[in-house]
Amino acid sequence: MPADKLGQYMTSPKFLRRANEAVAKAVRELEAKGIKPVYVTRQRQDSSHTNKSADKEQQ
Repeated sequence: MPADKLGQYMTSPKFLRRANEAVAKAVRELEAKGIKPVYVTRQRQDSSHTNKSADKEQQ
């Protein structure tokens, strides 16, 4: 699949629906095994924070 078609697909409602269905199925399978999923809301980092961290690691 060419990159432009892949990008169009990944931003489509169809992809979001399929991704949500896959996640829901995975959660059901984990719960069936007695594993309780943990949901984490990650905070976004701005690009300046990422660059500062990279600079510190290089020193």
